[in-house]
Parts: sequence; C-alpha cells; structure tokens
Amino acid sequence: MRAFVTGATGYIGRRLCTSLVDDGGTVHALVRPSSKCDQLPGEVVCHVYDGSTASVLRALEAAAPEAAFHLAAQVVPRNPDALEDIFEANLLLGAQLLEGLGRGSSPALVNAGSFWQFDSEGKADPNTLYAATKRSFQTLIDYYARTRGLRAVTVILFDVYGPEDTRDKLLPTLLPHLGTGRRFPMTAGDQKMDLVHADDVVRGMVQAARTARRLESPGHRVYALDSGRRVTVRELVRLLEALSGESLDAGWGDLDYRPDTIFEPVRGMERLSGWKTSIDLEAGLRGVLPPHRRRANHGC
Repeated sequence: MRAFVTGATGYIGRRLCTSLVDDGGTVHALVRPSSKCDQLPGEVVCHVYDGSTASVLRALEAAAPEAAFHLAAQVVPRNPDALEDIFEANLLLGAQLLEGLGRGSSPALVNAGSFWQFDSEGKADPNTLYAATKRSFQTLIDYYARTRGLRAVTVILFDVYGPEDTRDKLLPTLLPHLGTGRRFPMTAGDQKMDLVHADDVVRGMVQAARTARRLESPGHRVYALDSGRRVTVRELVRLLEALSGESLDAGWGDLDYRPDTIFEPVRGMERLSGWKTSIDLEAGLRGVLPPHRRRANHGC
C-alpha cells in the first residue's frame, strides 16, 4: 500500500507508519517543521507542512497514495487560548487534505474520530471544542464524498493505550505512582473507560483503508474501534494493583468531576467489519507495566 499519513509523529501515527513499512508499504508523512522525523522508520518520506494548501498538494502529488490516514489533531479541550491551533489542526488541515485528495485519483481516506463526539446512545453531543471540531470535519468529509467521489471511513477511537506512551492520559499518569506510597488525587472513579490497545487500533486503521477502497461507490462510513468491555476507573486501578502486586494510594474523591466528563462511552455503534481486539485488557496492561512490576502469577 502506498500510504499518506498526517499526525505521523504522534503516538498512534508512529506505530501506524512502522506497521505499514513492516508490511512492505511505501509511506509518506506530512509533518510540521518542528516534528521529530527521526522517530519514524527511515523508509518514511517526510514532507513539510507550512500551513498552506500548496504544501499539502505538493506532498500528495509526490506521494500518489492509495490510502490517506488522517490522524493529525490538536487536543486542547479546555484551553480557550488555543482556538487558532485547534481550528488549524482539526479543520483547516483536514480541509486542505480533502481538497488535495479530491483533485487526484481520490484515494481512500481513513479519518480518526473520537468517542467524545457522542453521548452514550450515539447521538452527536461533543463534550469539548476539540470534539466539536472533529464532528465538523466529518461533515466536510460527507461533502467531499458527495461532490468529489471520495471513499472514506471514519474510525471512532476510544481509550487508546499501549507501551511507551508519554501522552498526558490517565494510564501513563497512574503507572509511575504504583508502589510509591504517594497519594494520587483522583475523582470518585465511577466513570467508565473502553480501553483498546494501540496495536489493535493500528490493525483497525489498516483494515479501514481496505474497507474504504472496496466501497462500491463514493461515500463516507463511520465505524467504532471499541473493545466491547467497559471498566470504571476504580476497576482499572484494582486491576493494575493485581497485575503489578503493588498498591496505588488513590485519593478517591480528592478531585471533582470535570463538567465534560463522559461517564458512559457511546455504545451500540457499528463496529468495523472484519476487526476485533486481539489483545485483552489484562495482557495489554501487563505489557505497559515495567518488568519488575509484573506479577509472576499470570492468572491473577
């Protein structure tokens, strides 16, 4: 597969590029001048995005992709001073990409969506400005599918986790506090999470590209990449303690819930055909624990 990737230097993007290269694909990445391309496989061809539509068009022309993966996003859910960054990354760049894809041979598009866009029943109900822009971008995809013959699949991502994750997310933040005895402020911990391993997400994105390419007619489909298993934050902490053999001094109730907290992720969405998780939660969590913190009893 000849692939074009935005957000290639992010956590999921790096793993996607590595997987595509390992499968013998040709990968081109659209990156900002400050991006660290040395974190990507040497075979990845990087094209610099300077904010202009012209730079996107040049990169797409050079890449001539069969599939484009749009992962670039600015996740600043609660910072009103980041409006320009949010709209540029989540709408302008996406529109520039769609315009470029629509001018060419209309390769398949895989877009990364977020469960933050929905209420628990699947109704559009973005909980942050970030989620609202992600929702708006899907409307742009609908337009280009209808007017430019684009074949696209949006995959709705849930709580993605995996090894070597340095993002400011709950799990990477929790892990260093295991066994330290230091109190870790928490909410009451009743909100549910649907944790999906990054390797399964990457497989899902590649499968989504195949699905988009096989669509009989132009269009935009939306599918979930969910595990089907929900655990509360409290249950996640208990599971980590059991797997590591170390305790976490969780300060349950020290923090108030944020107004945008999602207590029940969207359920009942159509899952991407031909895909399901292959790494169960226990195995995945063992993989993110440092070796000295993994219990010898793998049946725990």
